[in-house]
Amino acid sequence: MSEQIIVEIELILLIIIMTIIILSAANLLIAKQINYDDSYKLSEPFESLSLIIAARNEEKNILSLLDILKQQNYDLKKVEIIVVDDHSEDNTLEMINQFDHGSLNIKPIKNDTNQQGKKYSLNIGIEKASNEFIIITDADCRPESNWLSDISCKLKNGNDLVFGTAPLKMKASGFSRYACFDNFRSQLLVFAAAKLGFPYSAAARSLAFRKSKFHSVGGFASHFQIKSGDDDLLLQSFKRNNYKIDALMTDESKVFSDAEKSLGRFLNQRSRHVSTSKFYDLQSQLFLTVWHGINFVSIASILIIPFYPLLSLLPVSKLLMDIFIVQSKQNIFDYKFSLVDIISYQLFYEILLPVIFIKSVFGKIEWK
Repeated sequence: MSEQIIVEIELILLIIIMTIIILSAANLLIAKQINYDDSYKLSEPFESLSLIIAARNEEKNILSLLDILKQQNYDLKKVEIIVVDDHSEDNTLEMINQFDHGSLNIKPIKNDTNQQGKKYSLNIGIEKASNEFIIITDADCRPESNWLSDISCKLKNGNDLVFGTAPLKMKASGFSRYACFDNFRSQLLVFAAAKLGFPYSAAARSLAFRKSKFHSVGGFASHFQIKSGDDDLLLQSFKRNNYKIDALMTDESKVFSDAEKSLGRFLNQRSRHVSTSKFYDLQSQLFLTVWHGINFVSIASILIIPFYPLLSLLPVSKLLMDIFIVQSKQNIFDYKFSLVDIISYQLFYEILLPVIFIKSVFGKIEWK
């Protein structure tokens, strides 16, 4: 064996070993962060809350959400629910007006400006809100019973912005099952980063903040023109101003919604979210670049395994780590993936990442 070949083999082995070490350390660090918070017990008195919901063509969902809100373990007399109709072309507003409010204090508002889009409607609701603690969610969501109590308790503990877990309802089969896997992988990274002290994203399905701090960062004004960003770009604004941000992970505070059932709608949704990442701070961009870069190199190494068989150690090691992470942490997000699911979905996930990135840069993206 020539000296040159020996040097090449040694270099390849060094690359493999270093990549596996980095991947293992990163995955173990992430896994360590993903655990339920200590139980939160809301002390009296209950805080007055303003719950803001922007709704566009949500006649099939809005009444279900309002019914579920009646079951919250909270003094609902302290909660005003502002539903802002964003130029719906169905009977969303009429159904809210006809709804039996019962114990709920519901204030329907119509966005009658010429500005369409979720952020404009949320902004209208926030300006109308009479309380300091603002919580937002989507019309198609189904929060668990302690959501309001746990997320408001996090705010009372001195935080300025709090985001909670927002898993998707898992189906027995179909594309939506993969969408749940994608949601799990995304939330895993989002919550781990937040627990490590450098939050970069959140889900508007479960988001709370102080109204005074919202105004002090300029609200949505700096990114009204961007279709997405009512969650992650707002979080970035709070982060730039050194406000305190925390993540909520308790067993009864999850906010569920349905997964996209088609690949096309899924790609639009994910691309819309990814398109905002170019507005993140440098720390967030570097974190995401390094993480996805290492994973991409591990998967891409498959293409040159025929020339360098030793490189097969990289994708195999990565797959074993992915299996470990998913199986050990999926229950926290109420998911249950089989071994076959994990292997097939993980490969599909890696393939779709560059597709989503390209679509976010060059494709047409819409909210509804």
